Amino acid sequence: MKYIYILAISCIYNLAYCQEENNNVIDADALVAPSSVAFNLLGISTSSIDKPGDLTSFAASIQNASNNFTSIPSNYGFEILPYTLFCEQPMSTTELNSEKFKDIFKQTFTFSLGISNELEENTELPQFTNVGIGVKFSIFRPKFDDDTKAKINSIHEHQEAINNNTKGNYDVDLVLIDYENMRKNISNNKDLGEYDKEIRLNQINTLIAIRRQQLDNEAKSDLKEKIKNESKDLKFNRKGFFLDFAAGGVIQFQDQTFNKSSVSKLGSWLTGTWDTGKDWSFLGIARYLYQPDKIFADDMDILDAKNISTLDGGIRIIYKEQSKQKLSFSTEGLYRSVLNKNTIDSSWRVVLNASYDIGKNQALSLTFGKDFDNSLIKDGNLITALNYIIGFGSKRNMNSLL
Repeated sequence: MKYIYILAISCIYNLAYCQEENNNVIDADALVAPSSVAFNLLGISTSSIDKPGDLTSFAASIQNASNNFTSIPSNYGFEILPYTLFCEQPMSTTELNSEKFKDIFKQTFTFSLGISNELEENTELPQFTNVGIGVKFSIFRPKFDDDTKAKINSIHEHQEAINNNTKGNYDVDLVLIDYENMRKNISNNKDLGEYDKEIRLNQINTLIAIRRQQLDNEAKSDLKEKIKNESKDLKFNRKGFFLDFAAGGVIQFQDQTFNKSSVSKLGSWLTGTWDTGKDWSFLGIARYLYQPDKIFADDMDILDAKNISTLDGGIRIIYKEQSKQKLSFSTEGLYRSVLNKNTIDSSWRVVLNASYDIGKNQALSLTFGKDFDNSLIKDGNLITALNYIIGFGSKRNMNSLL
């Protein structure tokens, strides 16, 4: 798996290269977590119904599942946004606010890869490494809400003022007023010869120029501080209806050997979201999965679980206080029906999730609930998972949205 780490390092290096400093660029808090298609297909995602949103160029996830969170995490992965990852310049907010499908597609098309290790301790059963690969993109998304537009326009105005060489407030600066008075006195002093007057005027003009430059620099520094404060909590919130498409598969490797590999799952799904623009979001999903090998853990080992097709349908409700934008809670219910095997009963997945933004483009989420099968736990059908995700490459070019 060393090639995965090499790819990840290359991605981060490319981010640093293609996102140079620019007065019109800010580093926004653009991470949406969790949203990995690969984790979803592996059955280790903290949520089966992911909320859409704007993305960082590269995001990495580490998950510790069950076992009282005492074991070393065995689930990890990453997600990349090719359009911004291999960029020539940061994406602009005008582009991000577009409702054209071609713009939406290239800005939301992501590739994700996840790895989950199944370790059978104290048994003679083989060890499995599951590799999930997936892609996702938005078919439709709304524009930014009014609060987001106002913040972006305010930042843009400050940036334009800096680029246009904003002048300091000369009229009220006492030091500059004293220098101006000194210049007038020198000019009006009839006792000074022309040579002495010229020397003194040059000296005072130099002091005036230096002071004006200081005031200009202070004005720019104040504007930069305003930009920093306004962009600190800037999130690209949108109000209205979203529709996302995702697809991918899982390859299983026995004893971490490439010669002992097989496709264990394939799937695709649509996720619809209605964001109220306030504290609540409502999501729904329709998902088809095809599993050539198995579907459920079977204690009796008597079910023929080959070539199983399932159809999932469910809803998720998310509460996140817009004024704070830190802590969010959600609950989801997902019903799975088996399409071609009467011997296997349909089942439910019910999950409670809490997520907290622990820093810019960093989030920690905790999940508790009942899963379809035993994919995350040793006993029963309980999910307990702690997921950490961090994003890189969130610089955006601020353009006026007026």
